[in-house]
Amino acid sequence: MTAAGGAEAEPAAHPGPRPGPDAGPDPDALLLRTVAAGDPQAFAAFYDRWAPRLFRYCSAHMGDREAAADTCQEVLIAAWRGAAGFAGRGSVAAWLFGIAHRRVADALRSAARRAGPAGPGDARWELDPAEHDPGAAGGHDIQAGGGADPVDPRDAMREAEVRLDVGAGLAQLPAAHREVLVLAYAFGLSCAEIAAATGVPEGTVKSRLHHARRGLAREVEGA
Repeated sequence: MTAAGGAEAEPAAHPGPRPGPDAGPDPDALLLRTVAAGDPQAFAAFYDRWAPRLFRYCSAHMGDREAAADTCQEVLIAAWRGAAGFAGRGSVAAWLFGIAHRRVADALRSAARRAGPAGPGDARWELDPAEHDPGAAGGHDIQAGGGADPVDPRDAMREAEVRLDVGAGLAQLPAAHREVLVLAYAFGLSCAEIAAATGVPEGTVKSRLHHARRGLAREVEGA
């Protein structure tokens, strides 16, 4: 199926868990429906909401911020063109990260053909959701006074050291294990959503997540 201008439209979302009877309407799905109707303001809002997270995902996998930014733009354009194909059977997050998963894989294959495969330490694994997403929880400000409670610089340093240890540990894990761990803990996807995004069975996701946690613990403890 092709979209306007001859570009290939992204497939509809992989069936994910249906919301329970008491669940309210998904605001992302409602926003995507408005994007599909051609509302430019809706797409601007959708872009502002998702671009930071998608950029973090692409950057973590690719290690090259410029290439990650280009791939992130491709993901968002594909989402815009394929918005009408979103069937609402899974979450918007799973659908978007599924697009990102495929686009990043394509970009990495192209880069490997040009320059050879990257080593396991070439990617920047970032688990701090606040670094590129101002709306995410967990960010800290070190202030002299007023506003939010000041954070002890020594605590901030320890947190930074932990993130570096975790990032180095992630870089040593198999790619499939890194994938599920980052989607689960950096982006908050459920196992069902990760399965939808990556195209593997949910049981496989759970198994990979289990082994990834154990592997990361070993790497961090040995750092």
